[in-house]
Amino acid sequence: MRNMKTRALTITDGQQLALREMDLYPEPGEVLLKVHDCGICGSDLHALKFPHVFSSGPGFVLGHEFSGEVAEITPEARALTDCRPGDRVVALPSIGCGDCADCLAGLEWRCVTKRGVGLGSVPGAFADYVRAGPRQLFRIPDGLSFRHAALTEPLAVALHGVRRARLAPGDPCLIMGAGLIGLFALVWARLAGAEPIVVSDPAPTRREQALALGAHDTVDPQSNDPGARMRQLAGGRWPRVVLECVGTRPTLQEAMRLAARGGRVIVLGISMEPYDLQPMTAHAKELEIHYVFAYSHDEFAEALQALARAAIPAEDLITDVIALDAVPAMFAALAHPTTQVKVLVEPALRA
Repeated sequence: MRNMKTRALTITDGQQLALREMDLYPEPGEVLLKVHDCGICGSDLHALKFPHVFSSGPGFVLGHEFSGEVAEITPEARALTDCRPGDRVVALPSIGCGDCADCLAGLEWRCVTKRGVGLGSVPGAFADYVRAGPRQLFRIPDGLSFRHAALTEPLAVALHGVRRARLAPGDPCLIMGAGLIGLFALVWARLAGAEPIVVSDPAPTRREQALALGAHDTVDPQSNDPGARMRQLAGGRWPRVVLECVGTRPTLQEAMRLAARGGRVIVLGISMEPYDLQPMTAHAKELEIHYVFAYSHDEFAEALQALARAAIPAEDLITDVIALDAVPAMFAALAHPTTQVKVLVEPALRA
């Protein structure tokens, strides 16, 4: 397969982003995708700020929430996928060995030899082209746009978290954080029958979005106690499930405080810094605490089909679509987000 030239946003020596041209050559058993859309994730911001956690030093290319078109397939990959050049696809951003128990169960992200795309050893999709694994490709259903399909990865993360929560109809549910993961968790919690659902977030625009997506109420945690509002709505009951979608130092302890005795705390927000906890809070309540990272093949496929059915109001959640060279300024803006929910990068755009 020929060596490709691609524009890509690479991390510089000073941990900044710079657009440059680089060589991209798929390894045997990989496919090459032309990127149409790639979402900016909070993990991308973390990788730039905390390179020691992600090994995201100079030359690293971010971007793991992408949709695109099959450009080329290595000969070794042709037997591993029925996708062919020109097919519209999304891809899991993990390339596993394909033979271990986790890969065979559709859990490549657990594979001990897996290579991460955009958050690992494989350059990501803030570029014209990206490498992907053949087993990790999913065709985009007819009628679903590249833009909407690019939401599959974060939607699958939220689905996995709600599945771990084992929500039952009528369970009171508190969601901490109304960024994209929190809002997607809200959608899945509603589909699971949780009631009431209270969303806690300090940003007025995000609280408005949560109400539009079906939250029973929202709370600014800087001025009101989300637990008190939940008990008002739930007849004195505490949240059976707390979905922590923030990932800052104090929020896990707060989630433990707010959860009902015997309840569950699902940690979807990722903290890059150590935090102090008072374990007695969890002991005294016999809480289940589940940390969530990724998803299965089946959950990824279910998220994609939900987007295709328009069960998810994707258009309302995409607040910005930008070109590659506008990404550095957007990263700076997202350090203190205001109205942004999901920002998509489209390499074909020119600023």
